Amino acid sequence: MVSAVNKHGSGAGTAAMSDDSRPASKGGPGPSRFVVVRDREGRRTAVARHAVSAVGETEDGGSFLVLPGGRTIVVDETLDLVMQWLA
Repeated sequence: MVSAVNKHGSGAGTAAMSDDSRPASKGGPGPSRFVVVRDREGRRTAVARHAVSAVGETEDGGSFLVLPGGRTIVVDETLDLVMQWLA
């Protein structure tokens, strides 16, 4: 699960997925600053695109994102899809 949120806060700028699985910007041109991801435990986290220091693939076909401070978020989506979110 992914959505995009602009710099004006939650709700404003929340977007749905576009047909090519990239976060779609709502109400403004270009990609949003944040990507909202749902981890395997169901927690949602808004991640600034520039804050992701590494992305990798898990053994079961999911992916992980490494954030500042070493925090890791594991998602059930493929590495290719996660890379599309961050592009």
